[in-house]
Amino acid sequence: RLSTREFWRNVEPANSLDPQKDPNDPRILYDPLSERWFACAAGTTVADCFLAVSTSSDPTQPWKGTKLPLPPIDPYMKMGVDKNGLYICSCNGDPDWQQAMNCYVLPKSDVIAPGGPVLTHGRTFTNLRFGAMPAMDLDPGKPADAPEVLLVNEFSDGTCGKLYLYKITWSGLRASISQSQAIRLSKTYSTPRME
Repeated sequence: RLSTREFWRNVEPANSLDPQKDPNDPRILYDPLSERWFACAAGTTVADCFLAVSTSSDPTQPWKGTKLPLPPIDPYMKMGVDKNGLYICSCNGDPDWQQAMNCYVLPKSDVIAPGGPVLTHGRTFTNLRFGAMPAMDLDPGKPADAPEVLLVNEFSDGTCGKLYLYKITWSGLRASISQSQAIRLSKTYSTPRME
């Protein structure tokens, strides 16, 4: 049993990831395809963002990690995974909701590298709609060129009548992203607090 901060300080190399005060926007997920756990969080007083990956399917065994090249602001982090990669969406500080998110993507092979996550082939897609959420796609037979999906709800004026879809595809270790595609819903929903 560890506090969130103790967890991050134990990630190897030990004491290299130290969120000041309390870690913000922590996320954790298990990927049965790689049999690894992934965690991300950000510091609150120093806005560093961190990624940790378990060394096995047992989360009580050692974890290895690194700092992520995300903007130094309150991140509103979201995380998803598929057969091809790991996807971490976060705020970028733009006041325009239509371009207020980024998505940082890493090839799965780099995320689960034996020495810990490698950022060499990481790529940032900028100026996405606010609230972009990467899917969890655990299809073991997913083709290498099949897209990962980011979904976003309409985020304005207290109503939501459509979703926006982005598709991330891979060519080897290089990712690319589509333009957003609007998907109209069968009715408009009231979202009085833009939730």
